[in-house]
Amino acid sequence: MNPFLECDEAWPDFHHRLIDRMAETIADRVGPQYLVKIEEHLYLQEAAGEPYRAGPRADVAVKSGLGGSAPVAGLAILEAPARIHLPWPEVEPQAFLEIRDRSSRTLITVLELLSPTYKGRHREQYLLKRDRILISKAHLVEVDLLRGGEALPSPDRPECDYSVMVSRAGQRPEADFWPLRLREPLPVIPIPLRTSERDAALDLQDLLHRVYDAGRYIHYITSMRARHSPRFIQRTRCGLDGSSRRHREDRNDSGVRNRAFSSEDVPPGRPALSKVR
Repeated sequence: MNPFLECDEAWPDFHHRLIDRMAETIADRVGPQYLVKIEEHLYLQEAAGEPYRAGPRADVAVKSGLGGSAPVAGLAILEAPARIHLPWPEVEPQAFLEIRDRSSRTLITVLELLSPTYKGRHREQYLLKRDRILISKAHLVEVDLLRGGEALPSPDRPECDYSVMVSRAGQRPEADFWPLRLREPLPVIPIPLRTSERDAALDLQDLLHRVYDAGRYIHYITSMRARHSPRFIQRTRCGLDGSSRRHREDRNDSGVRNRAFSSEDVPPGRPALSKVR
């Protein structure tokens, strides 16, 4: 994973592209009895004490005395004595994936690619949504590729930079957990379906490579390195040499391609699976 992708300039586009590619890949690997859908959840933010924010203007202006029903004979229509402003909430859509049974439309699995707002200002709203999934019969997959923000709650969560959590409905409150460090390759993760069926496999590292190339993120990174100070670069914890993609394809000892770092930066092997309760 490349820390520069977490910057505000790159992350929204990266999140959109990766969600799209995840949906396409999973749809190719599940049977025709499933639907893989990209859905959006709307997060509202209206902080107490903030100044009024004007909302969008109506598409059609309505002038006083025009439009609406014709006045009833004998009744006088009184003008309102005042006009007020209503608080206008900030609405932020966030995309996620649903896997549903094609015939019954039953929700089978939810996949969330965590965004900065999930770990920040919309954390409580996301945790409420997460709790509703956890008490349901649906599986939950959470992919966290952000080092910033507060980690989602778990009493025995291992220390890590990134993580993947797979919560199977029949095994709660236990969940499978992949703790990942900055220079480790991303794992192949299971996408649980119905208990009688085999999991679908999702290779996160391969998806990252494809999205990285399709989005031409080398240009984002090159321009950001040119604009930001060495202190900012150091805070990414990747250094000047390891932060951008090399123009040749390197492989580590396990044969895993790594495009965000040079081959000497990536340890061999894949991270082991551990359990969280």
